[in-house]
Amino acid sequence: MKKALFMVVLCLSVSAGLCYAEDLNGVFRGIRNGINTFSDVNKLKQQIQQPLNQTPQSQTETKTAPTNDGFTITNEPTSNVQDLQQKPVEVSFFAGLKPDSSILDVINTFKNYESVTNIKVSFGGKVISDKNKPINFKTAYCDKATISKYLEQTIPDGLYSKRYGEKMADYTKPVDLISGTQGKIIGVTDPIYIDIDKMYIDSIPCSVQVKFILSEDFYSLYPNKVLIGATKKYAYPYIIETIAFKTDFYDKTVQGIAQQKREGLLNKYIEKYGVIRNNSCYEGDHCNHFVAIKFNPEFGITYKNYTYINELATQYKEFKMKTTIQKSKKFDSSNDI
Repeated sequence: MKKALFMVVLCLSVSAGLCYAEDLNGVFRGIRNGINTFSDVNKLKQQIQQPLNQTPQSQTETKTAPTNDGFTITNEPTSNVQDLQQKPVEVSFFAGLKPDSSILDVINTFKNYESVTNIKVSFGGKVISDKNKPINFKTAYCDKATISKYLEQTIPDGLYSKRYGEKMADYTKPVDLISGTQGKIIGVTDPIYIDIDKMYIDSIPCSVQVKFILSEDFYSLYPNKVLIGATKKYAYPYIIETIAFKTDFYDKTVQGIAQQKREGLLNKYIEKYGVIRNNSCYEGDHCNHFVAIKFNPEFGITYKNYTYINELATQYKEFKMKTTIQKSKKFDSSNDI
């Protein structure tokens, strides 16, 4: 009886073992069918590990932030200074003149007015002349080459010895350009004035004086917009600082007309330029960043280009900083700290 019972138990154990072996073999067959190579194993491993190692996109991308100076600042300096983006000041002055309008632009704009009879250009108190005769640019032909020639003849590039006829001091200055090259500008800083006679603003006769100042920043960032002397190859990067309409050169009758018309004119400037009433500033009694209206003692209107000048300075400073960083990268020893 015991022997028979033992045989039954043995048979049941063998059957169970065979069933378990068959199930295990099926599991291994499934693994073999799903993973045929080591590359499949690696892929499976990567799929398992990826959710653990994944970093949110916001942490891996280089962050950028727009700035008011027209550039985009990144965690690393730009690889090419030509990638710097400049944004112009969005404003038009009298007759559509722009913040970056040139000497030639101003001359050509005002010479088209019938009321204008005389346009003269001066530097350092010296009027640009031809054979000692002051040039009236209202009637004289003028293009880029012509005005560049006159600037070369008028603006000194050095101090000369009268006795020996030799240059004693150099008034020029090298400038790094955004293109990666280098140019040279005149180092003397006297402004250039364009005097226009005369214009009528709502029946008020006005003389106009446009003041240009030398800008190294402008030449560096916009070399293609700058006048270059044909002979000496020096740059004359002059940009508008102010355009002033004045009535103090004329008789008292003009001031009487101005007093009658000034409120209406002020309202026009408020509508077009957003001039603020009773906002005292250096150039006038009512003003904003771009225009000033003067009521007393003589009526006057001044267009101001300071916003653009300051923007150029900010852009040039950014350009110089990024250029310096790029040049110094090959000497970087931060890995040794």
